[in-house]
Amino acid sequence: MTSKFSNLLFGLAISSLASNAIATDISTLEKECHDGKGKSCADAGVFYENSDKADLKKAEKMYLLGCDLDDMFSCGALIYLPDHEDNSINTTASNKGKENNQGTAYASKKQNDSLNDYINAFQKRDSSTDLKSVYSAINDYCEKGNGRACLYTGIMNNYGLGTKRNLKKAVSNYESACDSNESKACYNLGFMYEYGKGVVKSVKTALSLFERGCSLNDGKACNSAGYLYEFGKGIKNNKGTAAKYYEKGCDLNDGQACRNRAWLYIKGKGKYHDPKKALSYFFKGCDLNDAKSCSSVGYSYLHGSGTTKDLDMARKYYKIACTRGHKKSCSFK
Repeated sequence: MTSKFSNLLFGLAISSLASNAIATDISTLEKECHDGKGKSCADAGVFYENSDKADLKKAEKMYLLGCDLDDMFSCGALIYLPDHEDNSINTTASNKGKENNQGTAYASKKQNDSLNDYINAFQKRDSSTDLKSVYSAINDYCEKGNGRACLYTGIMNNYGLGTKRNLKKAVSNYESACDSNESKACYNLGFMYEYGKGVVKSVKTALSLFERGCSLNDGKACNSAGYLYEFGKGIKNNKGTAAKYYEKGCDLNDGQACRNRAWLYIKGKGKYHDPKKALSYFFKGCDLNDAKSCSSVGYSYLHGSGTTKDLDMARKYYKIACTRGHKKSCSFK
């Protein structure tokens, strides 16, 4: 089934995680995580990411387990682990020469290159990274009106990375960045409004922000808009509109959106019920590294839903899902 964690990503629903994780024996957290307690997975991930001897592979493993348990923090944390691909981090070299004043263009490019250096330092951080200095530098750019910088100060305020966690500042940062057409900031801000983190909860405001992020081609924002149209409280549900947002999100390579579109075909009635089309969306979601999509492909082969039964193919895709952190798939042999 579709799960609520498809609306995740960057807003965090857990408070004081780092201090709690350090204060608790890590082996206890890991045991609780494997016993199905998503928050303990998140706490363990934070411990491994932020301890003096950072172990990012272990952090990722814990977050994957937590995300599979629908822990919102864990799913969001996966996005900002170091070396996460971020196609928005391109310098403005492609715009070189568009400025009438070449001196101004050069200064602007130099400034953006410097900002990108700090953002890259944040993305590739390890235990030796001085995150306080990185935050201070990026925040200076944000205060000067740079939308991309505000996106990242928002993230750092949201997570408490390089600065004390401050959701209200994160909201303010995201607002500035969204106003500058940073699609991820619109998505993050929408999440905070959906769950009332740092702001008064408003599903309608969240939806408008997700729709704006989607119009700026953020696949996760499209997925979240679709989810609210399908399940959201306080707005008129519309599965047809949900399907359109899921389709756009899938086209923008968001694996969860592909999976959610597939489920509409599974749950639909009459002409809206189409297991073959569902399977094609599950396949794409799996190709986009969505573990639950891979599990759904395995299930389809196991039961002959949209395809012929094939135990070997079912085993193959359950194994892929297991490798990518979907714990329930690991029980299939």
